[in-house]
Amino acid sequence: MRYKIAIIGTGGSWSNTIPDPLLNIKGENFSMELLENRIVNFPFTHFDRSITSISYIDTAIKAQDAGFDAIFINTFGDYGIDSIRSALKIVVVGAGESSISLSSNLAKNFSIVTLWPPKLNFIYHDRLLNSGQKNRCVSIRNILQDEAISKIKSAGESINHMNLSNSTTVKDIVKEIELAIKVDGAEAILLGCTCMAKVADKISEAVRIPIIEPMRTGY
Repeated sequence: MRYKIAIIGTGGSWSNTIPDPLLNIKGENFSMELLENRIVNFPFTHFDRSITSISYIDTAIKAQDAGFDAIFINTFGDYGIDSIRSALKIVVVGAGESSISLSSNLAKNFSIVTLWPPKLNFIYHDRLLNSGQKNRCVSIRNILQDEAISKIKSAGESINHMNLSNSTTVKDIVKEIELAIKVDGAEAILLGCTCMAKVADKISEAVRIPIIEPMRTGY
């Protein structure tokens, strides 16, 4: 039997193709398809997140109607996940929820290191509260700062820059991880965006504690 998995969320590829990190781990008995949301919106505010969640819910309902066996929400924010589960009968998994859950098997605590600025940390606080793991998160460390948020409304430029092999952003991520270890006492690191999947191996090689990458973990 072959199972069909619907992927909602581009994982930072900003295209209509399945991200390579997912293709590299896809099982032979599973097929996957990236579903495009009718409303493309980035959750810069609580209001924006509500719109994003509605969009994900709409796409998920259509996925079940189209015969998919499971849905993977390919974003740390797990937008609309509780509503989607209450509306559907098929399996629904979120990248953020899965990563937070896995961390409990690897370390006593963790830090979230994310590309996005502090203005978006409400997304992480929501997932931590929802998962009951807020007390285990010792810090949220951000690569970009709030003053840069006006420059990343599409997010694409920042992600493309990060994915370049000579990007200084990888060094910035490692620097924040080292601070999370030394200053915050983190025993594991959750990468705070599935858009960081392509550089996760480089990051993991540079540090001595577990690195949890949400795209692969969720899938």
